[in-house]
Amino acid sequence: MDLEPDSTSITVAREVVAASDEDLPSRRVRKPSAKARLNQTFQEITEDVIERATETAGGGRQATTRAATLVKERGKPMEDDTKGLLLTMAKQTKELHAAVKIMFDAWKKSETWNKNIEAELRVATAELQTIKSELQAVKGELQAMNPSVSYADVARSGLVGQGRDSRVATSGTATLPSRSETLFCTIDTSRVEGGSDKPNAGRIRAAVEKEMRAMDGQASWRCRAITVDPRNADRIRIICRDDAEHKLIK
Repeated sequence: MDLEPDSTSITVAREVVAASDEDLPSRRVRKPSAKARLNQTFQEITEDVIERATETAGGGRQATTRAATLVKERGKPMEDDTKGLLLTMAKQTKELHAAVKIMFDAWKKSETWNKNIEAELRVATAELQTIKSELQAVKGELQAMNPSVSYADVARSGLVGQGRDSRVATSGTATLPSRSETLFCTIDTSRVEGGSDKPNAGRIRAAVEKEMRAMDGQASWRCRAITVDPRNADRIRIICRDDAEHKLIK
């Protein structure tokens, strides 16, 4: 049996309400990248050119002119971006060049300082070697004079620091040879101003040997010994082997 709806009955239907824009969750709009903008620009230009070319098939010149104008207008932002990028790169290159120059100048100063130190070390080494040679020569001469006399005995006696014509007795039974047998030339450097260029025993020895070797028959000549007066460091003495050598040195 069919039931017909009564005129007094109420029909309830489900109401569908469209969601408004305010009810939708808000989303953050991301700004397209430069590459995306360029692709979009070229795509729009291509579509526009094709569309205009289709519409104006009979007027090719007009379509070409409009397309060129459109490309020029839409390509300007890309040109501005390129210029900005080039300016940024130029600025960074300039800063990098300045930093490299500062580092190079610092390295150059350090290299110069190292070279100066090396030169000073070579000079000091040469002087020490000269002093060592002088001590060996003095030791050899003393042993040749009297094997029983030590270097300390000679230093205490003042053999090389005083005048001649006297004899010195050492502790014990050993007796030193007469000072009249020791010939020397004295060089006074007191009038030379102090500094790195002031003559010392090593430089005087080198200069004397150079002058003596320049003479005939003296190619291998060497100083017997060079000593410094213990009472006056400005007085440097060149010990001679005999009267002939004494005259040559003088």
